[in-house]
Amino acid sequence: MKWRTIKCSLEHEIASEGICINGVLFYLGETFSRHNDDHVLKSDYVIVCFDIRSEKFTFLDTERFCRLINYKGKLAVIYFEDDVNILSFLYRKRYHVEADAINKLHVWVLEDVEKQEWSKYAYTWTDDKFFRRRHVKVAGVTAWGEIVFSMDKYTPKEPFYVFYFNPERNTLQRVEIQGFGEACCSVYTFVDHVEDLNVNDLELLKSVNAPSVKREESEFDSDYTESESDY
Repeated sequence: MKWRTIKCSLEHEIASEGICINGVLFYLGETFSRHNDDHVLKSDYVIVCFDIRSEKFTFLDTERFCRLINYKGKLAVIYFEDDVNILSFLYRKRYHVEADAINKLHVWVLEDVEKQEWSKYAYTWTDDKFFRRRHVKVAGVTAWGEIVFSMDKYTPKEPFYVFYFNPERNTLQRVEIQGFGEACCSVYTFVDHVEDLNVNDLELLKSVNAPSVKREESEFDSDYTESESDY
């Protein structure tokens, strides 16, 4: 058993999980450079594209930290205006996220890889403080094109929400998950997981206190733009 090493022309650190679309692996890379002699590092981001068939790397320019998703078979990036990479060693107290500030959610869909053309959408939310207060993470995208956000930690006596954002309808559905118990815990959310339950399983479930859900839906403020331009 041997692994074959493939060299990449750009030195970088991996800053996100990978997404494979039509035989191309995409992930966010973080590069670093020094400013003259003051030893201050500057961090930049790039979307790394690895074609599995040709085994060649290409790169998409990006000016900031963002999250990658598979949106209806196309690469898309999403970010809030104040997003930062909290896992980066350059992240310090100088970065601060205002929990109750009005913040735009940006969704960019890649339309042409070679020309680096994106369709750009921007949405403004104002009425759901939970959507940003706990630094929600992206769980994925449903088969219907809803982007799923989830809180990553549960705290007793505080509600725990999963959010379904529909870019086409410009709506945000908030689902409260109940039944976690009295202990603080980390929560991992998975999208489009389906169980095939037989009769015996259903009988078993009757004796289990499964988490319950409560659904709420609201609309984003209308701040919608669409364009195709270079990133």
